[in-house]
Amino acid sequence: VLAVRAPQLDLRAVTCVAGNGPIDTVVDATLRVLEAAGAAPELPVGAGFDRPLVEPVHFAPVIHGEDCLGDLTPKLPTPTRVACGKHATQLIIETLERLGKSEKLTIIALAPLTNLAVAIRLRPDLFRSNVEKIVWMGGAVMRGGNYRPWAEANAAYDPEATHIVLSSGVPLMMYPWDAYLDVEFSRAELELLGAQDPSEGACTHGGPELCAR
Repeated sequence: VLAVRAPQLDLRAVTCVAGNGPIDTVVDATLRVLEAAGAAPELPVGAGFDRPLVEPVHFAPVIHGEDCLGDLTPKLPTPTRVACGKHATQLIIETLERLGKSEKLTIIALAPLTNLAVAIRLRPDLFRSNVEKIVWMGGAVMRGGNYRPWAEANAAYDPEATHIVLSSGVPLMMYPWDAYLDVEFSRAELELLGAQDPSEGACTHGGPELCAR
């Protein structure tokens, strides 16, 4: 939502990977969010890998809901847009290939790194020349993890892909699990965001409503 709405960003493409849930569910959730956020109809969305490179799948419906949107009630409207038909890895590579001579892209990764890892292995030269940096929401440094005692979920879901990306030489900025442990919303701020007070019996999902200070 922030990438769509931020005037400082020029969003070129969106790709999906299995992680929070199965790839078809992730794609559907992504299309619904883009539609609700008012993304340009021509913004391409690519479905990516449906499993990690080596590890078995391990989805998290207890955290993200069966719909990967926290089982919102009411649900976001059914989107009119569809995925572009290209695999996420192909979409990433083609987006980088279309850049002008002086252009570079920043890749924002908010999920397991499977798609990026394969794209890097296919075209390492393209990533070295056309990627300014990768900004990744993942990993853990000093505060433990949210999947295992010392493993953050996006890193642990596909550790081999994580290794490929982190050792690729492409500039990387990480926002690890540590960064999110000190973020708080006041009850007034949550109300401004439309959150309902669980004390009134209106909360249907154990999300941020239960973390108000």
